[in-house]
Amino acid sequence: MLSILIPVFNYHMEALVSELCIQCQALGEPYEILLLDDGSMPEFKASNRQLPHRFEQVRYLENDKNVGRSASRNRLINEASGKWLWFLDCDGRAFVNNSLLQTFWTQKNENTLLSGGRVYAEKAPDDQRKHLHWCWGSKRELLDAKKRMADPVNHFLSNNFLVSRKLIEQVTFNTRLSGYGYEDTLFAARCVAEQFRVLHIENPVLHEGLESTEQFISKIEESLHNLLRLEKICSEEGIINPLNSKLYRSYKLLKRFPKSIAALFVNVLKKRLLNGMVNLFWFDVYRLAYLIHSSRNPGNAHS
Repeated sequence: MLSILIPVFNYHMEALVSELCIQCQALGEPYEILLLDDGSMPEFKASNRQLPHRFEQVRYLENDKNVGRSASRNRLINEASGKWLWFLDCDGRAFVNNSLLQTFWTQKNENTLLSGGRVYAEKAPDDQRKHLHWCWGSKRELLDAKKRMADPVNHFLSNNFLVSRKLIEQVTFNTRLSGYGYEDTLFAARCVAEQFRVLHIENPVLHEGLESTEQFISKIEESLHNLLRLEKICSEEGIINPLNSKLYRSYKLLKRFPKSIAALFVNVLKKRLLNGMVNLFWFDVYRLAYLIHSSRNPGNAHS
């Protein structure tokens, strides 16, 4: 049996559920779709609560409060009935890939974390406030499977992957990374540590949920705090630190950079980004300066 597990936050799920049901029915295997709301606004909850009445295979659950991505995924694991678990983000769309489920199903392996990847719309959105997020995703996250396999742990994104019950009973998501970012990196690293394989294939969903520059920067800042937490978790738990990105290598070289200058870069560049600058070089400089500044402030890297 296949369990499709989707944490939901402020998203209407009918379109994705409908697409998934079509592909599941074509596959002809028993399946269930579990939706877990993690503190959405009332209008989204009201809409999504109706889905089990329209789709027989859908179960809808709610967290009492927002608990974050890792804890939500772990609850979904506990609620799932299937031998195979397919994790999707709520803002993914399957219509761009009619063989999405079939491809996963033919390549599934009990000892493999199977990552399908994502794509972005070819054209920039009409809303200019979303251009930075679209540019980032299109230039930095839109990698083919061969490039992702060059560093399978650091290129793993948890928006679209298939695992076995056997794997997920040994490796769950670490709830010390409660916010956005790097919980997928730690998950993949733990899979490798437990002798499972991380395999990237060309089997994407469309990432639809682009955010405004203000929202996107806020998420990126949250992920940078999680990067520091991940570094601390690895040290405390004796895990080999998997981080190997250009950002992290630059941070290790420059983390003693003067705090006052790092803060200046953060303030100036954030204003320019919020005022419409779409330049990934300067966005990288902003991320590096923010990381250096955060690492020099006790409490910002708490776990």
